[in-house]
Amino acid sequence: MNPLTFLDVRDLNLVAKFADKILLLHNEKVLANGDKHTVLTKENIKTAYQLEPVIHYEKKNMYLFF
Repeated sequence: MNPLTFLDVRDLNLVAKFADKILLLHNEKVLANGDKHTVLTKENIKTAYQLEPVIHYEKKNMYLFF
């Protein structure tokens, strides 16, 4: 049995660090779902948060700056 946990997290750096799968909602609809590289893109973040992020990759880590 695989445990499943749903969390409502607003800090995208925590999401990028700990989440295996991400469901990004915008206007009560699914904007994107999948792993962090699929969901946490500049385009998706700009659509959902109206922010232009700078995304930095270091080894296996992803850092988002606003």
